[in-house]
Order: sequence, then structure tokens, then C-alpha cells
Amino acid sequence: MKLHLFSSFLIATTTALPQAIPHDECPVNTTSGLIIGHPSHDRPCVDEYLGIRYGKADRFMPSQAYSSKEAHHADNFGNECPCENGVNGELPGQQNTETESRIMGYFLEIYKNVTMSDDCLFLNVWSKRNSNDRKLKPVFVWAYGGHWATGQTNTPFYYGQYLADQEDIVVVTFNYRFSIFGFGKDSEGLKDGRLALEWVRNNIKAFGGDPEQITLGGHSAGAFLADILSFAYPQDPIAQSYILQSGTATTLPAGDPSVRDEGFRNVSKALGCNDEVDEVACLQNKDLREVAAAATKQRYPTGSLKVVFGPTIDNKTVFTPSEYARRGKEGTFGKGPTLLGNADYEQGFYKLQYWAFDKLHLAEKFLYSLVQRIATCPAAQAAEWRAKTAPTWRYRYFGEYPSLALYGPNVNGSSPGSQAYHGSELTLVWGTYEPLTLVAGNAELKAMSKYMMNAWAAFIRDPHHGLEAFGWPKYNASGDTLVHLGKNDAAWMELGNSSEYDHLGDVSCATVMLDNK
Repeated sequence: MKLHLFSSFLIATTTALPQAIPHDECPVNTTSGLIIGHPSHDRPCVDEYLGIRYGKADRFMPSQAYSSKEAHHADNFGNECPCENGVNGELPGQQNTETESRIMGYFLEIYKNVTMSDDCLFLNVWSKRNSNDRKLKPVFVWAYGGHWATGQTNTPFYYGQYLADQEDIVVVTFNYRFSIFGFGKDSEGLKDGRLALEWVRNNIKAFGGDPEQITLGGHSAGAFLADILSFAYPQDPIAQSYILQSGTATTLPAGDPSVRDEGFRNVSKALGCNDEVDEVACLQNKDLREVAAAATKQRYPTGSLKVVFGPTIDNKTVFTPSEYARRGKEGTFGKGPTLLGNADYEQGFYKLQYWAFDKLHLAEKFLYSLVQRIATCPAAQAAEWRAKTAPTWRYRYFGEYPSLALYGPNVNGSSPGSQAYHGSELTLVWGTYEPLTLVAGNAELKAMSKYMMNAWAAFIRDPHHGLEAFGWPKYNASGDTLVHLGKNDAAWMELGNSSEYDHLGDVSCATVMLDNK
């Protein structure tokens, strides 16, 4: 029997709109043309611009900036980029919750409620209408995660109207290519991210945003992307500050081009293109779902989180672990203030995925070791590097709320429930837990979400000092400066020492990262 939760409905509010602009039209001039937005359906004082084309690209090819003088009604999200096949499951002896299918369905794109296409380089903007305030607003640009295999902006996880409404910041989300489509021949997906940032710099002022106050954030692979770009463009990062949630440039060692090329050949062979003179041209003409399905089968050995089609070392945009270490110690990266951290039980997500893909019920000891290598220790390393160049804050998220749980513990308690799993904090930051789950959050969840939205926005508004008002100390590995969020369901923060977590058994995180290749 599934865990029972009380469902609820969102009630839209209404607000009078200025008479100078029709209720359903909010026109803005951009390099992509005249973009005509509309009030968000449940936050009508927020203007919403969906599906703005920022780039164009043929399959596997570099993206180019898009330019137009035509009018575009930005009423719907644009096409989503092709993804690999997501898989969901249920751990033996552990019952999934009623909301698990929606949470994982949207997280893994199992709910394919959008059109996938190679023509997918679109972004979205939310900006609160302030008729009497002409001061430019800080901008939050967000890159979704998905392990370089899935991801989309048209998901309740990242509906931007709630954050824009409550915190009065401009919110931007963008599509970028992944899997074989973004990383089949080169790291084109990263270049998509750079192109989106350039579009924001060139156009966001028209939406009321300040191009000199851009925070680039992301979760998981999206955080990898944000941090990788900061290393790739240290002299012109565009972003002035960073929010890295469960990911850094060194979380997953960059791939070997030879492994990627072998994977591309395997996909080509599977689809009958290996005998073609130009296998790229052949694969460009194949159905994208067939290509995606073939790419899903190209994997590293079980137990590795590395991906065949992800960022690969080219020593221009993506570097070796030793080169990242050199650049990190020297401060050769975008030196903006940084807010970073991870969830306390990241493996709560991963063990469900290992079972879904490989029917492996992995031991807690193995999962702990894995998470230390890909989450805790990379965060410790990045925090150390960044704290030497700019104000840096580090958090650890502990929140556990019934409506966001994926599954419960087994009967004898030897295998815990999902707890504070990978990505469990996302809807609190975005204020989207109810649109995602269709379940009313309890009082503790609502209070913690408000706190986190306030804190994240304080950093976005003033990356150098905003979090001081919340009592957050700047990160220092030797002091009690690790911010605990949602511990024991408290709607505030507590302070702890990172040394409690920054190790793998008796081995320090510094040593772990030396071996993390």
C-alpha cells in the first residue's frame, strides 16, 4: 500500500494590470525579434516569455546565434532537446510514495509532455511587472541537470514565476543539448550554454534585468556546466556569481575522446551508418528517437557515473583533472562569489536509478563511497578554491518532507528511505513543490521553502554580502561555517564544521580528489 498524502489544488490570484499594455501582450525588442509575452497564469503580475529562440544548430554541429526582426508570441515552451530513455523503478521491499512517479517522471523526462527536436535552442524569461520602479533587477540564469542524458525547461521543477514573484528577480532558464546530440563529436552542449549566456547579456536589460548582475546557477550536470564555463572563460565569464547545487567542474572526470568516438561508431553501426563515407551525415538523417535509444546503450561499466556522451577533454573548454587542480589553485576561473553545496543523502536518488537500470541493490557502503567522490569531496575542493578569490558560502541540505519523499525504508530498517536525496531541495528553492507533486506541502516544508527562496535571492541580489543578513558565515574549512539547511525539519539554518563530512573513511577529501580520475 502506498504512503497516503493529501492532494491539493493551486488557486490562481488576480491582479490589475497597467492599462497601457493589453492584458495578454508584453512586447520586448530583442536580437531574436519582437518577443510578445503574457502574464503568468497563476502569478499574473509576472510577465512570462516562453520559447525564445537564442540559437540554431544542425545535429551534432556547433550552435550559432539566432537573429530576427520578426514578432514572436512567446506563449509556449519551445521544443525540448532529444534525450536518452529515462527508467524508473521500485526498490525491493521499499514502497514508493504516491508522489514518486511525478517527481521521477519529470526529473528523468519519462513524462514526455513536449515535442523533442534537434531545433531546441530556446530559453524562457520571467520578470515581475513593476510600473513605478525602473531600477534594473538582478538576473538568475539556470541550467538544468540530468547527468548529460536528460533535461528540460518545460517542467514544474523550474517554473520561474514563483521565484520572480516572491523575490522580484528576473529568472531565465535555457535548453542545451546533451547525450550524443550535444556531446557526440565535441562538447557542443557546453557551447550552447555559453551562447545562451551571451544572449542574456545582450538582451536581458529589455526585460528589466541588469546585465552586470547575472548569477549563473545549476543542479547536477547544470552545475557542472556552470562551473566548467567559469574555467573555460576566466577573463569573460559573463556571470558575476555562481550557485552550484550538487555539482562542480570536477564532480565527474571529463571523458576520454577515444571512448566518445568509439561510442559514436557503435551508434553508427547499430543504425546502419558504419559503412557510409560520412557517418555524421547518415546519422543526421536518422530518426532522433532511434539515435537516442542507441546512445542510451553506450555506457561505462556498472558502478561508474561517468558518461560516454558528456564533456570530453579538449584542453580548451574541458580540462584534465590535473589541469583543473592547477587552475583552481591559481584562481584561473570566473572569480565571482559562489553559493554551493549538496544534499545530505544524495545516494537516495542514485540507488533507485541503479536498481531501475541494472537491477542492482547496492550496499550502503558502496553508495556512500560513490557520493563522497562525486558530491561531497568535489564541493569541498571547489569551496576551498573559490573561498581564496571571492566570498563563498557552502551548505548541506537535510530536509525530509512527506510530499517530496521517493520511497520509505524497508521493514527492518536496514535500508533507509530516500531522505535528503539528490535534487530534493530544488522545488524548495523554486517554490514549485505543489505544482510538481500536486500535493499540499506541510507547514515545515512551506516555511523551509520560503527561507531558501529568501536566502538564494539575497545572494543573487548581493552576492558579496546578501547572506550575511541570514547569519551565514563565509566558508572556511577550519571553522564552523558549513550551513546546515532543513536539519530536523527546522525552517532555518544551523552551523557545523565541514570536517565532519569531508573524508572517505580515514582518507581526506584532498586525497580523494587526487585519485578521482
